[in-house]
Amino acid sequence: METETESAADEGAASARDALAAIAADRQRLGRRLKSQTWWSAPAQALAVAAVIYSPAAGIALPMTMVLSLATLALVAIDYVVRRRMRMVAVPGPTGPMSLAIIVVLSAAMIGAFALAVVFEVNEQRPWLIVTSAAGFAVALICSALYDLANARELLRVR
Repeated sequence: METETESAADEGAASARDALAAIAADRQRLGRRLKSQTWWSAPAQALAVAAVIYSPAAGIALPMTMVLSLATLALVAIDYVVRRRMRMVAVPGPTGPMSLAIIVVLSAAMIGAFALAVVFEVNEQRPWLIVTSAAGFAVALICSALYDLANARELLRVR
């Protein structure tokens, strides 16, 4: 004869299995959405990153701050539009070690390239500023695409 505690335990286990199945289905849906992200988001983000890196060319202080602000607003707007098109309220951050590593590399590259661009502008080395900005564009383009793929892959992998 089954006791009340066994019945409650079975209901709790069934409820937990249902919750885990719902989470797994959610991860699958989110991973598919990230894989099918809009084609223009990575180039647009890379262009905004290149504008951040090239901003010292506008002049140190207020002009650079204005360009930095506009480029940062562009990055936020691109993120907002992509989330809206993908019907997501919030895109999770890195979901695994590979996507986290890509974000760290991209962030370090952006900060280093911006610092280098400031040095080039102060020393009046405009051609190197253009090269640094172009390299930043390429790194941001590659890292953005790789991040989306790695994040989707890590979401689709059910552990």
